[in-house]
Amino acid sequence: MMHKSCLFLLLVTQSFLSDAQIHPDSTNFRAPVDIPMYLAGNFGEIRANHFHAGLDIKTQGIEGHSVRAVEEGFVSRIKIALGGYGKVVYIDHPNGYTSVYAHLQSFDDKINSYLRKKQYEQEEFLVELFPENGEIQVKKGELIALSGNTGGSGGPHLHFELRETESEFPVNPLLFGFNIRDSIAPRLLRIGVYPLNEVSGVNSKSSPLYLSLRRVGTKYVLEDAQVVKLKGKIGFGIEARDYLNGSSNRNGIYSIELEKDGKSVFQHEMRSFSFDESICINSHVDYPYWQQSGKRVQRCYRQQGNTLSTYKHSINDGQLFFLDSLPHQIRFRVKDSYGNESEATIEVQSDQEMLISSPSPKAIALTWQSVNELEIEGFCMKIDSLGLFEDARTSLDSRPAIGRAQSPIYSIDAGLALAKYAHVFIDVPNVKAGYEDKYFLARLSSNMSFKGGITGELIDGTFSADIKKTGNYTLMIDSVGPSIQKLSDGNSPQGKSIRFLMKDKLNGLEGWRVEVHGKWVLSEYDRKSSLLSLAYIELNALNRERKLRVWAADEVGNETEVSFSLNY
Repeated sequence: MMHKSCLFLLLVTQSFLSDAQIHPDSTNFRAPVDIPMYLAGNFGEIRANHFHAGLDIKTQGIEGHSVRAVEEGFVSRIKIALGGYGKVVYIDHPNGYTSVYAHLQSFDDKINSYLRKKQYEQEEFLVELFPENGEIQVKKGELIALSGNTGGSGGPHLHFELRETESEFPVNPLLFGFNIRDSIAPRLLRIGVYPLNEVSGVNSKSSPLYLSLRRVGTKYVLEDAQVVKLKGKIGFGIEARDYLNGSSNRNGIYSIELEKDGKSVFQHEMRSFSFDESICINSHVDYPYWQQSGKRVQRCYRQQGNTLSTYKHSINDGQLFFLDSLPHQIRFRVKDSYGNESEATIEVQSDQEMLISSPSPKAIALTWQSVNELEIEGFCMKIDSLGLFEDARTSLDSRPAIGRAQSPIYSIDAGLALAKYAHVFIDVPNVKAGYEDKYFLARLSSNMSFKGGITGELIDGTFSADIKKTGNYTLMIDSVGPSIQKLSDGNSPQGKSIRFLMKDKLNGLEGWRVEVHGKWVLSEYDRKSSLLSLAYIELNALNRERKLRVWAADEVGNETEVSFSLNY
């Protein structure tokens, strides 16, 4: 969904969210867990390429806590995935909301019976199912699952969401009265000040200025007291975090309001959003600074291609003009979902006599409303129209191949934020015979270590693939299938199990299959531990057949097959 144009969704998204869609007073949800609700992450928190769509509820560092339906309803969707939400169940409620419970260890008997039947029908562990309305009904407070650590989870917890059923937009669960204590105001860390055109400046420079903040009583001021001099068209941003009682985890803030001389000029509020607009987070956040420093300064102005519906109020899209010679006051008001507020104020001076020095611009100019092509010998990257958030300048260079690289290493400015997938084309003048379908695009870190692979196509000497993030890329060949090693038996949520260590060094698993004398049997794979588990309970109906076959393939089609004799 993230490769859709943010602009294409502007009217649709705003039409859904312009009216008050969230009605907490009309609901009476119970907690999804029986333990106290402490959060490791909250709604709207900034993550890589997306806003966090729910609450990460701590489960005391372990798996297996009871997960309960927050309201009566029926199961509308069940999905099992290696990444993402892992094991997840969706429940539609009569009040117009859908609750989502993710990273689960296992489901209750009613849901699991339906799931297991469908898995055997499809002969797949990884499934996405949509039961008929009312087919699996649940009562408020009914046990539906046990908490876990499946999918892309970084540790045991329950990811919980509320969504508006009709639009499928996630809404902020903290607005619905769950018993979560928060009396701590957000912490404000730094301010960003941005010249927005070539004739504008900050303290005589055309580059952004970042200013650290310190708390004085209940307010925040500049760490180094100064009056910031401005000229022309200027934008502002702020880095802020929120914390909740009983937890040291950093959380996202609920709202930011920017004022100039006491007048509100911009407001961002995290009540709800559309998944389709999530890629716009790379415009909402100062993306180049994020990639360079790891710090997440949220812009308090809208770039041209950013159509986030979370911007509730703005004058001139929050872009401010300093065309006089007067002092001005800039104030940020930052709140969390419980109304705790922090405030930062800085004094600025409009200075029309300022002389502005500009660094040498990057070589390649890009226009956000046009198709852009970046080319260097043997390499081309095509960015579709509306594939950027604003006009930009960037760089592209190459260096010789090293190690396993099958092409030069191409470096696209890592600070360039993409609004859509970009298309990469690399010449392969000497294709290795017999390996035509084994090439893949390798993403490298700043120190040239391997970070992951992207599959694509090699046609007539040109390899093509799509990327959603700029950086360092080269071609590699993967000709080795996954490794499969039988381990000693162990325990899994399904009981005593036969276990295998199953890994692929480069591209990851595309699929696997376990058979006993030619009959498919249900097995479960955990990508984080690389463990494939086959519960003995799955073998009960097979009359003690002895021959077991395990087959696996990676994402470029390399296959491995091994056979074992069973003793049980």
